[in-house]
Amino acid sequence: MSRLVVVVAIAILLLILWLLYGRQSGHTALTPAEGAAVEHWLECEECRANELPTVVAIGVRAVPTLGTSLILGPGGVRTARLREHLIRSYQSLAAYRAAHGLQPLVPTQAEYIGRFLGNYRASYRIRSAMAVALIGGTRARNLLTQASTLPGLRPDVRARIVFQKDSVWHP
Repeated sequence: MSRLVVVVAIAILLLILWLLYGRQSGHTALTPAEGAAVEHWLECEECRANELPTVVAIGVRAVPTLGTSLILGPGGVRTARLREHLIRSYQSLAAYRAAHGLQPLVPTQAEYIGRFLGNYRASYRIRSAMAVALIGGTRARNLLTQASTLPGLRPDVRARIVFQKDSVWHP
């Protein structure tokens, strides 16, 4: 019985140390509400409910999540969902124009989808960069430096990331 008590006490002590270390080093996971706040900032269309200040208030704990969005853009599931919506949207517009004797749509379906998906990916990266820069610190600056060198970025996105990198507050 005493051996069990010692093992449980050691396990509890290790858990407490792990939790304390995580809080001090900024490695604790976001709460569901914080994760939703970050997601809302990355996805909002008109952004009128203090989305950015809410994310910045989370602080350095939001940087890993924002960093992933900055480097990788939106996830595959989100992109696939938007792609399907854009396909339906394009087909609906094309059918309407054909049914009413109007000129066919000028962009092809691939161009239409590519334009909107490109803007979606750009928005994710730019919003991530904005939040990371406002949170600040050496880690934020390093992340923005890394992101500014990513291959294949649109010039406007690269310029915005560089601007955010140059505006990072760090002690």
